[in-house]
Amino acid sequence: MSLGEVGTCRSQGGCIPRALGDSLETLVSTATIVLIIVIVLIVVALIGLAAWMSNKKKMEHRRAEAERIRQEAAAHEGGLQESQIRAREAEVEAEQARLKAQRAEEEAARAHQGVSQERALHEDKLREADRLDPNVDHRAEDYNPDTRATEGALDRLLEVMDERLKLGICGPRLELDNGGFDHAAKRSFPTPLSALGHFTGIGRRRGSGVLAAYRAPEVDAGPVDAINGACMLFRRSGLEEVGLFDEGYWMYMEDLDLCYRFARAGWVTWYEPSVAVTHVKGGSSGRNRSTCLA
Repeated sequence: MSLGEVGTCRSQGGCIPRALGDSLETLVSTATIVLIIVIVLIVVALIGLAAWMSNKKKMEHRRAEAERIRQEAAAHEGGLQESQIRAREAEVEAEQARLKAQRAEEEAARAHQGVSQERALHEDKLREADRLDPNVDHRAEDYNPDTRATEGALDRLLEVMDERLKLGICGPRLELDNGGFDHAAKRSFPTPLSALGHFTGIGRRRGSGVLAAYRAPEVDAGPVDAINGACMLFRRSGLEEVGLFDEGYWMYMEDLDLCYRFARAGWVTWYEPSVAVTHVKGGSSGRNRSTCLA
């Protein structure tokens, strides 16, 4: 080998490590660039993921908020509907109450009109009777012949009947010709004990109790089982319903029987002490009477 070739090999041998170093530098640079790119991509991916998750949370929050608003709106709408339903129900109840009150007023007006017609018919008959026989006080025909009515007695009894449409019979306070109270003016339906107390006189001396019950001592005014036939004012419709006095009673007790029949038919008998009528006991039948419940 010549000296020139050796120098060349040496020269080439010296070139091999340099070429390898350059390749390594290039490889390292490339790897570094690739690593940087990978890191950048990872960072970008993480940023994108974070942004996506943030957007997802925002969307979920928005959906939740929208659902809450929808539910609140639905609840509010439901509350409004319920309020409207309740208001409508209240309107219907008020309308029903108004119609009921209107019907009651109409029925009361019709009943009052019927009572007024009865009273007008009664007055027409009295006027006609007065015209035919002016010398007789035909209004006294509402009473027994042994009674004397005070002024305005019949008018007051008519007013009481007009004021209370369920009354079928109305009677006044009866006073004896000596000014004392006639206990027959108000009576209870007799029972064996009350009849015994009345017949024996024990009940007449007692102020209360079963033996005195026939005289209705607990009634000062108002509804009572029976009143006395000496003065009785009847509602015509009641008489038409239950009938007149039972002619099977020759004398006495027919008034008590009629009050009983009125009570069974649902009518009320009323004792009105603000009206006084004098009852001369025995003026029609005589002073000597057999024992009776009158």
